[in-house]
This record gives sequence, C-alpha cells and structure tokens, in this order.
Amino acid sequence: MEKLRRRRKFDLCARQLDSDLWQKLYYKHQQGYLRQRLLAIKCLYEGKTRKEVSKLLGCTYKTLTSWIDKFLIGGLVGLTETITHSVPCRLNSEQQQELKKMLLEQKPTERSTKA
Repeated sequence: MEKLRRRRKFDLCARQLDSDLWQKLYYKHQQGYLRQRLLAIKCLYEGKTRKEVSKLLGCTYKTLTSWIDKFLIGGLVGLTETITHSVPCRLNSEQQQELKKMLLEQKPTERSTKA
C-alpha cells in the first residue's frame, strides 16, 4: 500500500500543471464541486500535503485520492468532467409528446387539474 502511495506522489510530481489551462477551466466551471477538485490539485502542486488539502477543502482523504486518480488518468479536463446521473424516463415517447404539446400550446390555467 505504501508503494502505491509513493507511486501516486511520484506520478503527480512527474506531470506538469498547465496553469493557463487550470485558470481557464476554473473560470469556465461555476459548479463548486469542480472548482474544489481544481483547487485540490493546485494546492498539491504548491507543496501542501494531502491531509492539509483535505482539511482545507473539507473533503475526506479518500475523496482527495480519487480526484488525484482522475487527474492522473485524464488530466485537468478529465478531472472536470461533470457528474452524470442516468435515470430512466418514466414517460413513454407518446406521453412525452403529449406533455410537450400541452406545455407549448396551453396556458397554465387551462391545464389545471383542480376540480
């Protein structure tokens, strides 16, 4: 386990941080969780320890480690990939079309279901 930690630290140091790209991504993404990931990587490059960074950003050590792994695999762009939740739609295609038509063509007072 200790070898794995050392190797991650070595890999992180071996990869250069593109400060221009970092700044561009930081200002592009307004979501707090993405900015937190970017700040974590920047702090690590500035010489802070993982424990210091996790305390500073209010995340767990395990979460920080997963961000580092994402960064090592996909770089800054991979680190800022948004979280997607794939929830299946409860309406079939016919119901979706009916809902779309109702929303576009009727006034809210006309589609009220109150008796």
